[in-house]
Amino acid sequence: MNKQLFNFASVPPTWALCFNDSCPIKKTCMRYFVGKNLPADQTNGPSVYPNALQKESCRHFVEKRIIRAAWGFNQLFLNVKRVDDTPLRNEIKQYLGGHGTYYRYMHGECTLTPQQQQWILNLFRRYGYTENLAFDNYTDRYAFEEANTSVSNVLQKYAVPAFGRHTTNAWYARYQYVVRTLPSIGSGLRCMYYEYKFVINTTDKKEIEICK
Repeated sequence: MNKQLFNFASVPPTWALCFNDSCPIKKTCMRYFVGKNLPADQTNGPSVYPNALQKESCRHFVEKRIIRAAWGFNQLFLNVKRVDDTPLRNEIKQYLGGHGTYYRYMHGECTLTPQQQQWILNLFRRYGYTENLAFDNYTDRYAFEEANTSVSNVLQKYAVPAFGRHTTNAWYARYQYVVRTLPSIGSGLRCMYYEYKFVINTTDKKEIEICK
């Protein structure tokens, strides 16, 4: 793996860390890597229990990897016709999870994963824009998202019944047991939440990886 500076401040606030030194897959696990880089003044927080390791496998394992992330949309819209501007932005906002989240990706509070980038670039191509497709900024970062998570895996992992909330939204009514168990607090976690939301919202496509 290429060397990459690690900043503990980039860790989502409710992201579970691991400290299991006897785990056989710890060298490739992001949770263990973060745990080994825990600041001295950080004394409590979410963690993965040792009994999560079963037969050399852990359901909380997240592969340690670096992705090329991006943010900012000004460059993409430089040559967009006025008639296409609003429809394009609305589709991106819907994809990313709403108006507020769109601007988090615009200003770098959240960063687009390679899959998210590809989706947005393909959207521009569908509108007939094929040249100079680039985001404003790019950066390498550690990924806290799971690398190999299909719709079926998400449903299996997060299908915990949710109670106490009524909604008329058909999508939420159908998948609330998934949404209620996903991160929705803090900018980093909010981005992850909407990435899961997109996948669940497109279950017709059977093997869509969460935008990482």
